[in-house]
Amino acid sequence: MIDKEYHFFKDFDLERVCFDKYFFVVYDAKYCIGEHPFDDMVAQKYWQNRLLSRAKSKGRFVDVIRVENDYSFYELHLNKSRKMFCYVNIIKYLQNVKGITVDQSLVLSKDNFMPIDDKTLFSEYLQAKGEIHKHFITAYQEFVRDNWHIDLEDIKVKPVQLEIAYEIFPASVNDISNRFQAKGVSIQRFNTQSGTIYLNENVGSTQVRLPDGLTMMITDDTEVFCQPTSATYTSGLNAGYSTDKYQIKFYQKSFGLVRIEFTIVNETISKLNSTQEYLYFLHKAMNSQLRFGEFVKRFDVALEDIVRAVAVACNISEQMCYNIKDIGVWESSRETKATMRKLRKRGLLIPENDEIGTRKKGKYTVAPWFQEIFKRFKPKGKELFLPGVIKRR
Repeated sequence: MIDKEYHFFKDFDLERVCFDKYFFVVYDAKYCIGEHPFDDMVAQKYWQNRLLSRAKSKGRFVDVIRVENDYSFYELHLNKSRKMFCYVNIIKYLQNVKGITVDQSLVLSKDNFMPIDDKTLFSEYLQAKGEIHKHFITAYQEFVRDNWHIDLEDIKVKPVQLEIAYEIFPASVNDISNRFQAKGVSIQRFNTQSGTIYLNENVGSTQVRLPDGLTMMITDDTEVFCQPTSATYTSGLNAGYSTDKYQIKFYQKSFGLVRIEFTIVNETISKLNSTQEYLYFLHKAMNSQLRFGEFVKRFDVALEDIVRAVAVACNISEQMCYNIKDIGVWESSRETKATMRKLRKRGLLIPENDEIGTRKKGKYTVAPWFQEIFKRFKPKGKELFLPGVIKRR
């Protein structure tokens, strides 16, 4: 959570910021420059954890020791630099630490989100990020000491990629997509239950273009916090780009909960250390030439009455009702099992078939009768009506 003074949109019931996926490298500045030979004895000792991992951007495979749990893993290279590549889902980490569980009937794709009523502060995410660094530094130090009998003294952490999520409730990613398209903004949209939107148009392996050739550099001048700036949207973020580039995507994380996700890389992560610096970065990005306030709004209030009535009739939440009406394809997974069971029990999801009538495995569509209710409904100013129905005194 963040204090209301840091809210960007102001008109949502909930605005919060959290960290999601985080990738980084742990290494020793002196030890990593050596050409260490492959250690067959260590490989045999950890044979259950040994695997081949593709080296980033080099197109080849390297021998690593991989250790993982439900929310993290590390891969330690067995030769040359012997560095440790690490990944942590910080939301899942905090769920585990704080004993937080997510209602599985609210899961659209993955359950790496906090409940709507969760009170976790953004400062706790920052603290968790520091704790994670210490944990993997210790793990690296102990592994090298136990297996190669070397005490490392200059261990460092190099950030690679971090996802910062700005979440709002209640909202619909389909509404946001429609507003982008109405304004002629180039987007990529995936027609699944999450409705993911990418604000980019690939023009090459290392470059992405948006209208007006947007670019961004973060300044240290806090006086221009809310002044218009520009933004660079990039893809292929592991390819070693220059500083202050990031990628943005929007998606429906849960019913009514929209996530605006900023993926930042390398030196940009290192620049941001305090709550104020992170929120400054987010406000700066969302107040760019592509002003988010024009596109990101609450539910269409003209639909509130009909959504409320249909939700009661179908015995589902209003947020669930509003979001599933626009889903094109529902892809099943282990995490969405409870949600699918609930929707299928109420006749709201039906199996999808191909052209010859064969059922597509793991794919469903929203029942046509349910979608038809909303297609028939037409807002006219602030007056709500259904075609052919007249309110009489």
